[in-house]
Amino acid sequence: LDGRLDEPAWAAAGRTEPFLENLSGGAATRGATRARVLWDPSAEGGLYVAFEVEDRDVWARDTFRDDVWLPNDEVVELFLDDGGDEVTYYEVEVSPKNVVYDLFCLI
Repeated sequence: LDGRLDEPAWAAAGRTEPFLENLSGGAATRGATRARVLWDPSAEGGLYVAFEVEDRDVWARDTFRDDVWLPNDEVVELFLDDGGDEVTYYEVEVSPKNVVYDLFCLI
């Protein structure tokens, strides 16, 4: 997989329904945002997530990996909580320029 969403694997993955904003009582986001998820169970495998975001004003800064200010920019966010306890989780944020900010959170 190389991020091209026109490949057969992504077409077979299906899409989520449009996301809702938690902080606004479940209102639809300004532009539809959907995700597709693929999992490769092989020894070298991994989790692959593709976001499809409608945004009329996409912007991104030229910055570096793990820039602590990246969460203030336009990003998509992925939260991974393998135990479902909402106490420890991994967070990955990616900007439109493919800059990544990843961290392990302990609340």
